[in-house]
Amino acid sequence: MNNSLEKRVEAVVLARFGLLAEMSPEVKRADLVLLATEQRDLFGKAVSAGMALPQRITPLPARDAKLEFLARYSELAIKSGAEIVVDDRP
Repeated sequence: MNNSLEKRVEAVVLARFGLLAEMSPEVKRADLVLLATEQRDLFGKAVSAGMALPQRITPLPARDAKLEFLARYSELAIKSGAEIVVDDRP
């Protein structure tokens, strides 16, 4: 993604979730580590030593990922007392 497009997408996401436009150094570092991990594990790109997490990302089929996400979301929502919204579209 080119830098100007990335900045625009980032601005939309930050605004949507009410987040500050300026990331703390810790959050920026975590973002870069996760980006390197994704590039290594999902796209087969070589990354600098120490940039990626030692753990590997194992891709799931979309349906499995959705089911795991919804199960975890429901668990956290129940614990927090939040309303559970279910989207049953495939």
